[in-house]
Amino acid sequence: MRYLIDERNLELDTSLAVYRTALTWAAARSEHFILSLQSGVYNNPEDEARLRALGNVTTIPIARATDSENLLFQEVVKFFGVLTDTLQIRVKDRPTQVVQVRGTPDDAFVRELTRKEAPEKAISGDLCPAEDVELFLGERRLYSLYDYGRTQILDLIDEELESIHQTFTRAGLDPSYLISTPPYVEPDLRPEQE
Repeated sequence: MRYLIDERNLELDTSLAVYRTALTWAAARSEHFILSLQSGVYNNPEDEARLRALGNVTTIPIARATDSENLLFQEVVKFFGVLTDTLQIRVKDRPTQVVQVRGTPDDAFVRELTRKEAPEKAISGDLCPAEDVELFLGERRLYSLYDYGRTQILDLIDEELESIHQTFTRAGLDPSYLISTPPYVEPDLRPEQE
C-alpha cells in the first residue's frame, strides 16, 4: 500500500526528524538508490561533490525552452502582473541538466542525506540536500522523496508498515505521520503471475 508522510503543521525540527528516520529505515532495507541533483544549486561545491561520490554519475540534458515558448510565457506572466520579475528570472535560470547518482545505500549514503538540509537555492522543500531520492527493494520503489523533501512516499507491505511504525515510536515520533493514499494512486505490489 502507498503511504505519504504528512508534515502539515509540523515544526521544521519534527519534519527533519521524520525525514531522517524514514530515510534511514528505508535505506537499511533497500538494494539500490537513484538520486537526482540540480547541478549548481549548492553554495559549497563540496556538498554536490559528496553527493556525486555516493555512486555512479550520469548527466541527463534538459531541453531548453524555445524562444517562442519563452515569449509566450512572458506574455502570460505580464497578464498576471506582479509576478513578472520573479518568474522571468526563474525561466532564465532553469538548469540545463539533471545529475543522477546511482548506487547502493550504505552508512555514507545515510550520513550525506541527513547531515544537511536542502541548499539555499532549492526552489521547494527544505529537508534533503538532493532534489529527488528513490530507494528500491528489487524493482519495487520502497521510498521516494521529491522536491528536496516536500513530498515523501513509501510503498509498503503490511510487515514493513508495522516495522516503520515501531521505528517511529522508538524515535519518539508519531506513527500517524504516515497516511495512506487514496486508492486511485495505489501501486500493485502483488508479484507478477507467469
